[in-house]
Amino acid sequence: MSELIASVIILLILGGLTIPLGPMPEPVLMGSLGALAAAFIALFGLAWRERPRDEREEYHRALAGRLAFLAGSGALVTAIIVQSLQHRLDSWLVVALATMLLAKVVGLIYGRMKL
Repeated sequence: MSELIASVIILLILGGLTIPLGPMPEPVLMGSLGALAAAFIALFGLAWRERPRDEREEYHRALAGRLAFLAGSGALVTAIIVQSLQHRLDSWLVVALATMLLAKVVGLIYGRMKL
C-alpha cells in the first residue's frame, strides 16, 4: 500500500512538472525536483525491502515488474525512434534504455547464481 501511495505522489509531481503553462519559477522548480527525488527514494526503499508473503503476492510483484519494464522500455524506444527521425536524438534516452537493459541482465544472472 505504501508503494502505491509513493507511486501516486511521484505521478502527481511529474504531472505538475509537465503542465504547459509556461516556465515554472525557479524556487518552485527546485522544490518540485527535490520532492520528486525524495518520493523516488522512498519508493525505492519500500520496493527494496518488500517481501511477498505467499506465491500469489510473488507472482503479482513479478508481473508488475515485468509490465513496468516493458512500458518503460517501450516508451524509451518510441522516444528514440521519434527523435531519431527528427534528427534530434537525446543521448539520455539511449543511456536510460541501456541502463534498464543492463540492470535486467544483471538481475537475471544474479537470480540464476543465487537461486
